[in-house]
Amino acid sequence: MDIKVSLQPIILTFVLFIAGLHFEGTDIAFGQFFEDSENNDTNTDTNSSSSEAEESNTAEIVLLSQKLKKASLGFRNLVGQVKNIGNDTAQFVQITVTTYDKDGNVLGTDFGYASATTLKPNQKSTFELIADNENFKGMDNYEISLQWRNPDFSEGYVENAQLYKDNSTKGSD
Repeated sequence: MDIKVSLQPIILTFVLFIAGLHFEGTDIAFGQFFEDSENNDTNTDTNSSSSEAEESNTAEIVLLSQKLKKASLGFRNLVGQVKNIGNDTAQFVQITVTTYDKDGNVLGTDFGYASATTLKPNQKSTFELIADNENFKGMDNYEISLQWRNPDFSEGYVENAQLYKDNSTKGSD
Protein backbone atom coordinates (compact mmCIF):
# COMPACT_ATOMS: atom_id res chain seq x y z
CA MET A 1 0.00 0.00 0.00
CA ASP A 2 1.55 3.27 -1.14
CA ILE A 3 0.47 6.32 0.92
CA LYS A 4 1.36 9.77 -0.36
CA VAL A 5 1.25 12.63 2.12
CA SER A 6 1.48 16.22 1.00
CA LEU A 7 3.73 18.28 3.26
CA GLN A 8 2.20 21.63 2.36
CA PRO A 9 -0.85 21.37 4.66
CA ILE A 10 1.33 20.06 7.48
CA ILE A 11 3.86 22.87 7.10
CA LEU A 12 1.10 25.51 6.85
CA THR A 13 -0.58 24.13 9.99
CA PHE A 14 2.75 24.18 11.85
CA VAL A 15 3.51 27.76 10.80
CA LEU A 16 0.03 28.96 11.80
CA PHE A 17 0.31 27.12 15.12
CA ILE A 18 3.70 28.70 15.91
CA ALA A 19 2.41 32.15 14.85
CA GLY A 20 -0.59 31.65 17.13
CA LEU A 21 1.66 30.79 20.05
CA HIS A 22 3.74 33.87 19.34
CA PHE A 23 0.61 36.06 19.20
CA GLU A 24 -0.77 34.61 22.46
CA GLY A 25 2.55 35.26 24.21
CA THR A 26 2.84 38.86 23.01
CA ASP A 27 2.13 41.63 25.46
CA ILE A 28 -0.59 43.75 23.96
CA ALA A 29 -1.04 47.29 25.13
CA PHE A 30 -4.50 48.66 24.69
CA GLY A 31 -6.24 51.85 25.51
CA GLN A 32 -8.28 54.63 24.11
CA PHE A 33 -6.81 56.45 21.13
CA PHE A 34 -7.93 59.79 19.76
CA GLU A 35 -7.21 61.10 16.31
CA ASP A 36 -6.81 64.80 15.64
CA SER A 37 -9.42 64.99 12.90
CA GLU A 38 -13.04 65.90 12.34
CA ASN A 39 -14.05 62.25 11.86
CA ASN A 40 -13.14 60.46 15.07
CA ASP A 41 -13.83 56.75 14.60
CA THR A 42 -13.15 55.94 18.25
CA ASN A 43 -16.35 55.07 20.10
CA THR A 44 -16.42 56.17 23.72
CA ASP A 45 -20.13 56.69 24.22
CA THR A 46 -21.66 53.41 25.38
CA ASN A 47 -25.14 54.89 24.98
CA SER A 48 -24.69 56.01 21.37
CA SER A 49 -27.55 55.28 19.05
CA SER A 50 -27.27 53.07 16.01
CA SER A 51 -28.15 56.09 13.84
CA GLU A 52 -24.67 57.50 14.58
CA ALA A 53 -23.13 54.28 13.29
CA GLU A 54 -25.34 54.43 10.20
CA GLU A 55 -24.08 57.93 9.40
CA SER A 56 -20.44 56.84 9.55
CA ASN A 57 -19.12 53.85 7.69
CA THR A 58 -17.55 52.13 10.66
CA ALA A 59 -18.27 49.10 12.76
CA GLU A 60 -19.88 49.54 16.15
CA ILE A 61 -19.67 46.64 18.58
CA VAL A 62 -22.15 46.34 21.45
CA LEU A 63 -22.48 43.90 24.32
CA LEU A 64 -25.67 41.81 24.08
CA SER A 65 -25.12 39.52 27.06
CA GLN A 66 -22.53 38.56 29.65
CA LYS A 67 -22.30 36.20 32.58
CA LEU A 68 -19.43 35.63 34.98
CA LYS A 69 -19.22 31.96 35.89
CA LYS A 70 -17.19 30.17 38.51
CA ALA A 71 -14.85 27.67 36.97
CA SER A 72 -12.60 24.98 38.32
CA LEU A 73 -8.82 24.74 38.53
CA GLY A 74 -8.30 28.37 39.59
CA PHE A 75 -10.06 30.08 36.68
CA ARG A 76 -13.35 31.89 36.10
CA ASN A 77 -15.18 32.21 32.81
CA LEU A 78 -16.86 35.27 31.37
CA VAL A 79 -19.23 34.24 28.58
CA GLY A 80 -21.52 36.34 26.46
CA GLN A 81 -22.41 37.70 23.07
CA VAL A 82 -21.47 40.80 21.06
CA LYS A 83 -23.02 42.30 17.93
CA ASN A 84 -21.86 44.67 15.20
CA ILE A 85 -24.58 47.34 14.84
CA GLY A 86 -22.42 49.50 12.57
CA ASN A 87 -22.28 49.75 8.79
CA ASP A 88 -18.88 48.16 8.24
CA THR A 89 -17.03 45.01 9.20
CA ALA A 90 -15.19 44.66 12.50
CA GLN A 91 -12.21 42.37 12.92
CA PHE A 92 -10.56 40.82 15.97
CA VAL A 93 -13.14 41.91 18.56
CA GLN A 94 -11.39 41.86 21.92
CA ILE A 95 -13.32 41.59 25.18
CA THR A 96 -11.49 42.81 28.29
CA VAL A 97 -12.62 42.33 31.88
CA THR A 98 -11.14 44.53 34.61
CA THR A 99 -11.92 43.76 38.25
CA TYR A 100 -12.02 46.37 41.03
CA ASP A 101 -12.09 46.23 44.81
CA LYS A 102 -14.51 48.27 46.94
CA ASP A 103 -12.12 51.28 46.87
CA GLY A 104 -11.98 51.31 43.06
CA ASN A 105 -8.47 49.82 42.85
CA VAL A 106 -7.76 47.49 39.92
CA LEU A 107 -7.34 43.89 41.04
CA GLY A 108 -6.66 42.41 37.62
CA THR A 109 -7.34 42.44 33.90
CA ASP A 110 -7.84 39.60 31.41
CA PHE A 111 -8.96 39.54 27.79
CA GLY A 112 -10.20 37.21 25.10
CA TYR A 113 -11.71 37.43 21.64
CA ALA A 114 -15.09 36.93 20.03
CA SER A 115 -15.50 33.48 18.49
CA ALA A 116 -15.94 35.00 15.03
CA THR A 117 -12.77 36.68 13.77
CA THR A 118 -14.81 39.00 11.55
CA LEU A 119 -18.20 40.55 12.36
CA LYS A 120 -20.14 41.93 9.41
CA PRO A 121 -22.94 44.47 10.01
CA ASN A 122 -25.73 42.96 12.17
CA GLN A 123 -23.71 39.81 12.80
CA LYS A 124 -23.48 38.40 16.34
CA SER A 125 -20.75 36.32 17.96
CA THR A 126 -20.33 34.57 21.25
CA PHE A 127 -17.23 34.88 23.39
CA GLU A 128 -15.65 33.04 26.28
CA LEU A 129 -12.91 34.63 28.31
CA ILE A 130 -11.00 32.45 30.77
CA ALA A 131 -9.56 34.57 33.57
CA ASP A 132 -7.24 33.79 36.45
CA ASN A 133 -9.20 33.43 39.71
CA GLU A 134 -6.58 35.60 41.50
CA ASN A 135 -7.97 38.62 39.65
CA PHE A 136 -11.31 38.15 41.43
CA LYS A 137 -10.15 37.86 45.05
CA GLY A 138 -11.65 40.81 46.93
CA MET A 139 -13.67 41.89 43.88
CA ASP A 140 -16.45 44.40 44.40
CA ASN A 141 -17.32 44.93 40.72
CA TYR A 142 -15.99 44.47 37.20
CA GLU A 143 -16.14 46.28 33.88
CA ILE A 144 -16.10 44.97 30.34
CA SER A 145 -14.43 46.88 27.52
CA LEU A 146 -14.67 46.13 23.80
CA GLN A 147 -12.03 46.85 21.19
CA TRP A 148 -11.90 46.02 17.47
CA ARG A 149 -10.24 46.86 14.19
CA ASN A 150 -12.12 48.57 11.36
CA PRO A 151 -11.37 47.76 7.68
CA ASP A 152 -9.32 50.99 7.40
CA PHE A 153 -7.17 49.70 10.32
CA SER A 154 -8.52 52.30 12.75
CA GLU A 155 -9.49 51.01 16.18
CA GLY A 156 -12.91 51.07 17.76
CA TYR A 157 -13.22 51.07 21.55
CA VAL A 158 -16.01 51.02 24.13
CA GLU A 159 -14.99 51.45 27.74
CA ASN A 160 -17.24 49.98 30.44
CA ALA A 161 -19.66 48.49 27.90
CA GLN A 162 -23.24 48.25 29.12
CA LEU A 163 -25.78 45.71 27.91
CA TYR A 164 -27.35 46.82 24.67
CA LYS A 165 -31.02 46.12 24.12
CA ASP A 166 -31.25 44.54 20.70
CA ASN A 167 -34.46 45.92 19.20
CA SER A 168 -34.04 43.88 16.01
CA THR A 169 -35.31 40.68 17.65
CA LYS A 170 -39.08 40.62 17.43
CA GLY A 171 -41.34 38.54 19.58
CA SER A 172 -39.04 38.53 22.59
CA ASP A 173 -40.42 38.28 26.13
